[in-house]
Amino acid sequence: MASPALLFLLLVSSSLLLSIKSKSSPLKFIGNHIDDIKTELTPYVNMIPIWGPLTVALSDTILAVIRGERPNVLLDTIKAEFESLNLKIDDYHSKEVWDIWASTYQNVEETIDLAWKRYETFLPFFINEENQDQREKLKKEILSICENSQSATDKLHRYLTVQEPTLTENLADLLAKRVKCHEKDLIDYKLFILKLMYKGITLNLLCYHLKGIVYQGLVAQEADRVYESAQAMFQIHKDCIVNGLKDIKRDVIDLINDKTKHQQLADEIRSFLMKNYDRYDWMVVAYTTKGSERALKTMNRHNLHGFTSVTKGKVSISFARQVKGYHNQADDIKKEIKKCVPPSVLCSKVAKTLGKCTEKVGNIALSDTYTAVHAFLFKGHDSYDGTEVEFESSSSHETSYIHTGECERSPKVKGGKFVVMIKSDNELLKQNPCIDLNCVHGQCVRVVGTFVALCECEESYYGQYCEKSLDDYKDELEETRLKLTERI
Repeated sequence: MASPALLFLLLVSSSLLLSIKSKSSPLKFIGNHIDDIKTELTPYVNMIPIWGPLTVALSDTILAVIRGERPNVLLDTIKAEFESLNLKIDDYHSKEVWDIWASTYQNVEETIDLAWKRYETFLPFFINEENQDQREKLKKEILSICENSQSATDKLHRYLTVQEPTLTENLADLLAKRVKCHEKDLIDYKLFILKLMYKGITLNLLCYHLKGIVYQGLVAQEADRVYESAQAMFQIHKDCIVNGLKDIKRDVIDLINDKTKHQQLADEIRSFLMKNYDRYDWMVVAYTTKGSERALKTMNRHNLHGFTSVTKGKVSISFARQVKGYHNQADDIKKEIKKCVPPSVLCSKVAKTLGKCTEKVGNIALSDTYTAVHAFLFKGHDSYDGTEVEFESSSSHETSYIHTGECERSPKVKGGKFVVMIKSDNELLKQNPCIDLNCVHGQCVRVVGTFVALCECEESYYGQYCEKSLDDYKDELEETRLKLTERI
C-alpha cells in the first residue's frame, strides 16, 4: 500500500498532469484552482500527522513560482517536513507491526510464566505428599503444566532466531526497533527474555522426565536453544551500537519543538540522550537553521565542527558524543588550546586554527585531543555536562571535558565565544579501547567510528566477555535435570 507521503505526491502529480491537458497554462491553472486542489488533498493528507505545514508550504511555493519568485525558504521547509514525515511513517509502521505481533508474544510470555508459577505452587505439595494416589494426581497435574509451556518455549526460541525469508518477524529485531536501540532498555529486555527461556527449558526437562523420555541429546538440545537465543540478542545489541547514530538522529528529530526556547531545547535533548545513551558524554546545540548555514561563514551565528546535525522546520540540533572516561589530561590540553587560539581569532576560523596547531600534549597532537568545537557569535544555546575548570585553579584534577574561549565575531569585533569538547584520558592514552577489555574466549572488536569495543566470541562461548561456555551450561542443565529427577 502506498504511504501517505506517496499518495500526497501522486495527487499533486495528477493535478499537474490534468492541468497540462487544459488549454490554459499549467501553472496558471494550478494558481486558479489551488484551493480546490487543497480541498481534494485534505482527506488524504489528514492521514499525515504533519500535513498542515506540508500543504501550506507546497501551495505557497506553487503560487510563488507562478509569480516568478524563487521560494528557496519554502522549498527548504518542504524538504525538512518530508524528511520528518518519512521518519513518522517509519515509526508508525514499526508501532503497527509491534502492536500486531506483541499480542502473540504476550501469549507466549504469559503461558511460560503461568506454567512456572503453577509448577512452583504444586511442587512442594508433591514432595510432601505421602499418599501414593495423591502423588500420582499431583504428578499428572505437573505434567499437564509442563506440556502447556512446551510449545510456548519452542515459539519463543523461533521468534528470537528466525531468519528471512519468512512471514514471522524476528523478536530481537522488533525489540530493538521498539526501544529505538536504547541500550539500557535493550539490556533489560535481553535479561528478561533469557530468564523466560531458562524457565521454559527447565520445565521442558521436567516434562521429559515425567514422560520417561531420557537420552543424552536432550540436555544438549535444550542448551543449544538457550545459547542461540542469547547470541541473537547479543547480535542485535551489537548492531544497535554499530548503527546507533541513525536511531539517535530519529530520537532527536522527534524531540525538536520549534516553540521551545533554544537553550531549554538543548538542555532537554541532552538530558534525554544522557539517560538513553549513557555510555557517552554529550554536547547539544540548538539554533535557527537559516542563521547558521550562510555561504559567508563569518555571518554564521554558529560554527560547528565534529557535530552531527538534524533539522526540523526552522530549527536545527547539532550534537556530539564521546565515550565517558577520566579527564586528568584536560588541564594540559586547555593550556595548549589557549596558546593556539588567541581571542583575536575569528569565530568562523577557530576549528581550522585548532586543526592546524602544531602543539602537543605529551606525544599526542592537539588536533587529536578533542571531539567537537562550537564557536558562536552571540548566545551559545548549547548544553553539556562537566563544570568548566580553569587550569590555574585546578590542582585536584577535577572532571571536566569542556574548555571555553573567546573569539572575534568579525575583524576587530569582540564578543564571540567558542567551546571545545575534550576527549577522555582513556581515549587519549589508549587509542585502542580493546586494551582494557578482556575477552576470555573471543576477540575484541572496535566499533567503527566510536571508542566502543565489544567481544566477538568463539563458537560455543557467549556472554559480555565471552566468559560463559555452552558446555558448562549443558552441565548445569544436566545437574538441574538430576535434581528434578530426585524430587519427582
